[in-house]
Amino acid sequence: MRIRLRLRGEVGDTVRSFVLPLGEAKVGSASTNEVVLPVMGVSRHHASLRPGDGTVEVRDLESKNGVYVNGARVSSATLAPGDEVRFGPVALRLETVDEQVVALAVVLSPDSAAPPSAEDPSRATATWAGGDAPEWLPILEQVIPLLRSGAAGLGGAHALLVEEAGLQGCGMVEIRDGAPVIVGAAGSLAGLDEACVREAVRAAGAPSPLSSGTVSGAPDLFWAAVAGAPARMLLAWRRAGTPSVEPALRILVQIAAWADRAPARTAAASPPRRPLVFPARHVRGTSSGMVELYGRMEPIADTDLPVLLIGETGVGKEDFARALHLSASRASGPFVAVNCAAIPAELLEAELFGVGKGAATGVAARPGRFQVAHGGTLFLDEIGDMSLGLQAKLLRVLETGEVEPLAAPAVHVDLRIVSATNVDLASRIDDAQFRADLFYRLCGAVLRIPPLRERRGDIPGLVDGLLRPLAVASGKPIRGVTAKALAALVDYDWPGNVRELGHELQRLLHGCLPGEAIEYGMLREEIRAPRPRREAAAADSLELQRHVDALEERLIKEALARSGGNRTEAARLLRVSRNGLALKMTRLGLDG
Repeated sequence: MRIRLRLRGEVGDTVRSFVLPLGEAKVGSASTNEVVLPVMGVSRHHASLRPGDGTVEVRDLESKNGVYVNGARVSSATLAPGDEVRFGPVALRLETVDEQVVALAVVLSPDSAAPPSAEDPSRATATWAGGDAPEWLPILEQVIPLLRSGAAGLGGAHALLVEEAGLQGCGMVEIRDGAPVIVGAAGSLAGLDEACVREAVRAAGAPSPLSSGTVSGAPDLFWAAVAGAPARMLLAWRRAGTPSVEPALRILVQIAAWADRAPARTAAASPPRRPLVFPARHVRGTSSGMVELYGRMEPIADTDLPVLLIGETGVGKEDFARALHLSASRASGPFVAVNCAAIPAELLEAELFGVGKGAATGVAARPGRFQVAHGGTLFLDEIGDMSLGLQAKLLRVLETGEVEPLAAPAVHVDLRIVSATNVDLASRIDDAQFRADLFYRLCGAVLRIPPLRERRGDIPGLVDGLLRPLAVASGKPIRGVTAKALAALVDYDWPGNVRELGHELQRLLHGCLPGEAIEYGMLREEIRAPRPRREAAAADSLELQRHVDALEERLIKEALARSGGNRTEAARLLRVSRNGLALKMTRLGLDG
């Protein structure tokens, strides 16, 4: 165990701790010091500290209010653990601490370690609380690969910009023979009339190879253009009151033009596969289970194949549904999500299929979610909770491509269905609670999203990726997460998966002082509990599904062992259908 030294005490009205560096450190109110004490009575450069072998040498730098050790004023002295040192009005005590407790395993910002100084109160928050640049970075990381892929990725790029940047709409325009031709667009372009486009074309006609700006009379319409044959221009219709998008457009339009002019592939070469596009908030995993999942998603993303997502609560099934939408040619169409468990059964039919005029007195006509999703993707979450009567109507829509609103004629819809569940549909089919024919319609492809306990190696990246935007949104500058705290987060099983982890990080952020790090002692007691104690508690649990899953896993493994790995024979031994066995193995993570 390596020991570090730190000073701890009340600074102003807040208890602060300062881990001392291995070399010399300066103490004072100026923000350039290693130990910043923004308190009246502390000189700009008050004292110096030099750690030794378990001690610290302190020296007064001719401060106005002096340095006191255990109550006595000194010009220099040697501090031992337990000694109190006072810099003007601020009293701190020297302590020893395990390096694992204070060493940062996740570093959010090196500039945020110090609190605001007396002369510049905004310094500590400048990195994570100000400006819109950090919010653009994850968006650009997703959009740039799409633009580099050329025309195949253009729709996905536009859709991602609209969704993640909060734009009203955006589009790519080519200038051909002096006339604008829109070659791709997404979102609502209401207000983007031909006059606006032509005004942007005239403004972009300067000889400069790269130009950008806004359109006169339309201050929320931004454009960026590059010269060439044809010239290309990217237009973005910003929502009123949101930050400027001009800097990002200047980058993106150049990349799009570069991809357009790249040497064409030979006729014999296979067409490029569209890259997977995730919402900007998604943190991509690098564990073997996630890499395998991404590999299974890629070939089916740009198809109309219905997909069934299987995963425990909180694994982020909607993020994966959105990724399938954004990665497809339907990306410029709408993505509509419906939680089938959150809407009462008697209301879900009207919500899905719509209501015609005159259905009931005082009831206005409204389209259903199927109609709203026309041209895009409909995500049906918690599909296993849908009533049998509604399952029959859903099956008819999937077979005919038509929905029948209440008291209205049938309407044709063109969309892709992605559904999700955290229940065992095979058991529900066996119990006559879910239609087998609907199941086969929905599972053109089945994708299992592994829970966090099966991919612990992804947790450090998730902590970093989830905590950064939370710190930006809160405007609180924290240093990061200590190694001991991160080790406990990795060791925990996370029954609520990514959602639970995100909520815990949000709680920790609110409880962490500005300029400090999230430490082990701040974690919930059940996260800090040793694994054997947690496992014993789980064994004592009366949660039925936990024991059912364990029993099913043991019996399936035994049946596969007896049958020599033959799944048909294993299904016969278990007295379930082969498809039912396959679905159970997918849900339990036994299909690898």
